[in-house]
Amino acid sequence: MNENIGFKLIVSYLENLGILHTEVKKTFRWNSDEINNALPRGVALPLMLVDAPQKAESKVGKASATFNRHTCAFTILGKPGTSTAQFSAYVRQNEVIAYCEEICDQIQNRIEADQLVHSFTNGDRNWLYGLLIEASFEGFKVGPVFSDRLYGYRVEFALRSKRCKEVDFSKWEDLS
Repeated sequence: MNENIGFKLIVSYLENLGILHTEVKKTFRWNSDEINNALPRGVALPLMLVDAPQKAESKVGKASATFNRHTCAFTILGKPGTSTAQFSAYVRQNEVIAYCEEICDQIQNRIEADQLVHSFTNGDRNWLYGLLIEASFEGFKVGPVFSDRLYGYRVEFALRSKRCKEVDFSKWEDLS
């Protein structure tokens, strides 16, 4: 297992999935405090929001191998030409949620397929190979969010990576 799996690599991978998906129009990592604001003008829907992964330590097996568990999440919001701004627009809200759930399922399928590939055609090792924690995907409805009152679907899942527990003495004045 790769020991250098972290924030930047995971976020870049998820953002790239949004860019590559033919229906997703805009993808970016977002901050939770943005949820009460309006989206930037001209943002086309559907939109993929990528959360910053959360990391927690976990131990596996009797040998007490130490791993990092990265909880990752992405959200798909909106459907082109379908407004959910009115509070009572339940039919349109349901239509948008179902549409976004379908895109989330497609992205989940891609993640599951990508993690099965050991190496790429150029010979480089796939960093994601074998790191997906099986049956860790969970999805749920989102909305209304932003001042645009958008609805959608969110998926959370987990990756694992080996945690290096060695102290780098060169980083400590009192140890070098």
